[in-house]
Amino acid sequence: MLKVQGLARGRFQLRIDGEEVTNFTHKELAEGVNLSLFTTPMAKQAMAVHDLTIKHNNLHFDCWRDVQVPFEKDPLPGAKTAAAALDRFEEEVVARQRTLAQPNPRHFELVPTE
Repeated sequence: MLKVQGLARGRFQLRIDGEEVTNFTHKELAEGVNLSLFTTPMAKQAMAVHDLTIKHNNLHFDCWRDVQVPFEKDPLPGAKTAAAALDRFEEEVVARQRTLAQPNPRHFELVPTE
């Protein structure tokens, strides 16, 4: 929730990190607005993390389903090599995911529109 009190009467454009989010009245801002309802830089960051989470899960299950389980009883040398390579790649994806998930300082700006 974003709550800003003491503003002059009127409408204000909310910008976060220089990106226009939407406009609010001084009354809406005084009562508080739920930023989760809008496409904010924070929402975009969360979607990027979510996208990597899906890719990570797919990679993990593909390795398990297509390499580890099928070659469990008939182990070929290449299967272990392939699984190890996929595990290393999975570690890269997880590292990127954790980096993207780190909190970032944000710059909020309210610009009068009237």
